[in-house]
Amino acid sequence: MSRRLWWCVVVGVGCAGGKGSDGVSEEGTLGGSYVVTGGDDAQGSLGETGDGGSGDSSSGDGGSGDGGSGDGSSGGGGSGGESGTDRDGDGYDSSVDCDDADADTYPGATEYCDGIDTDCDGSLDRNAVDKVTSYEDSDGDGFGNPDVYLWACNVPSDYVLNDDDCDDTDASRNPDLGCDWNGSYVGTLTLTAVVSGLADTCTARLTMDVDESARPAATGDSTCVWAGLGASLIGDVDFEIDGSFSATDTIEGDVTIDGFGSEAWSGTFTSPGNLYGTASGSGTYSGLAYTYTAELDLNR
Repeated sequence: MSRRLWWCVVVGVGCAGGKGSDGVSEEGTLGGSYVVTGGDDAQGSLGETGDGGSGDSSSGDGGSGDGGSGDGSSGGGGSGGESGTDRDGDGYDSSVDCDDADADTYPGATEYCDGIDTDCDGSLDRNAVDKVTSYEDSDGDGFGNPDVYLWACNVPSDYVLNDDDCDDTDASRNPDLGCDWNGSYVGTLTLTAVVSGLADTCTARLTMDVDESARPAATGDSTCVWAGLGASLIGDVDFEIDGSFSATDTIEGDVTIDGFGSEAWSGTFTSPGNLYGTASGSGTYSGLAYTYTAELDLNR
């Protein structure tokens, strides 16, 4: 018959139950600090020194302590420890922190335009709070198109930080130069006529008033003075001109010249506040056939 050996170290509340010769333990409660080891017939030790708990040792499950582990009579003990480290102290361990060396970088952190994935979402600066909205400036006048914009960390070279342009296809239409064509345009109208093979030029100083809300939108009148033979044959001629907008920057109408009749003309507004138009016609004057072309060049 094998010799039995009983060890019992009691601290505070009690002692462990005994083990039989077959190495099977009875149920019991351990409290405080303890060391229990078996006799010659025991299958193993209950555990290392540590803070004990309660359990059913008959199944062979070892107790678990703070960081400790033990082998039971028929099974292994529990183990402790964390899944990762938090080296930067930001509250997120390395299993979820994309940069555990930077306390400002962690899931849900505020993202800035700094080229760093601060919020650990897998993209750079996607949710940056300091992004700016810029607007396309296709005509290069310094004013942006309110309908074409970009939200980003950087402003492209052809974008600006305002959306004030009234026409981003025309550099002459903006808050500085005016967002409409209204105003007085002053310049010259030049009429070149060929009568019975003889050419002469008539020049007039013209002021044209433009009001987009009026009908007609443009009106003007002046007197044309011939430079050569026309001065003696025809003399000075008066004319009237009017027009209405057929497009945003295009005006069309009639020019009526005394003795020459009325012909259609068209003009285009361009930068900076310029109106350029042309007209042409033909007919007879005092029984003589003629052709003419007219050109007007006005500035606001």
